Amino acid sequence: MDSLSRYETVFQDAKTYNPERFLDAEGKFTQSENFAPFGMGRRACPAEAMARMELYLFLSALIQRFELRPEVPGEPPSLEPIPGITYNPQPCRIRFVDRRGL
Repeated sequence: MDSLSRYETVFQDAKTYNPERFLDAEGKFTQSENFAPFGMGRRACPAEAMARMELYLFLSALIQRFELRPEVPGEPPSLEPIPGITYNPQPCRIRFVDRRGL
């Protein structure tokens, strides 16, 4: 389903990281039929509800405690995937900066 979100005809500048494309004029999330990270139909992930809950808990705890920054300031990680049986991200290094100032 990754290819669905990379169509230039569906999303302007589809290969650029831009989470704002899913927000309306008031800054509220809008569901797009062209975004299906857990698949759809017969091939939909059976554990989607659990995965969403776990992702929410893990990421919210991580973001509350740390600020994530690229290893080299101003140089974000590559968004080009490594093709295989599944697409994998390019290796990257990030810094976790403690928000509590310790």
